[in-house]
Amino acid sequence: MSIDTSTTAPAADRDTQLNEIITATGASVAEDVDNALVVFRADGEGVRQVATDIRIGDHRITVDEPPTLGGEDTRVVTQRA
Repeated sequence: MSIDTSTTAPAADRDTQLNEIITATGASVAEDVDNALVVFRADGEGVRQVATDIRIGDHRITVDEPPTLGGEDTRVVTQRA
């Protein structure tokens, strides 16, 4: 099954897509319980004083602390790598 999630869909369409994903996942797990296993991976690297660049799949998030904790108060930035 392939579902296109590259564009923003109306709420009803999203509900339909999510229901299809849930149904397909349930059927796959019912067929073989090992299909329920999942692994999430993230990599991070310290930058500047106390900021961290985190990569999750093709997403990148930069997290920083406020100046009172030694950071530059960089806002959380989410972008596709």
